Amino acid sequence: MPRGETIQIPLNRNIGRQNQIHIVIHFNNCSADLGRKGFQSEIVDFAKSISKQIADGPLNKIKFTLRANTGTAPNLRREQEVENWKKRND
Repeated sequence: MPRGETIQIPLNRNIGRQNQIHIVIHFNNCSADLGRKGFQSEIVDFAKSISKQIADGPLNKIKFTLRANTGTAPNLRREQEVENWKKRND
């Protein structure tokens, strides 16, 4: 079960993708103290650094495959119709 709050990835490049990239990090055998303040700052800082390295490193190599950030909301109905059309014509 996910715990804690959502933390924004501190990117140096591709800042427009900060709210589009989601990385879930699971720590085995971690006894995090989830009091009123959330996770310990050391765990949060470590997770941020890992996420930043993933987003700026390997993910940057496949950047050309990502959808362009236009700022407009996606038209899910139109996208579903296109997917259905592709399935019918295969």
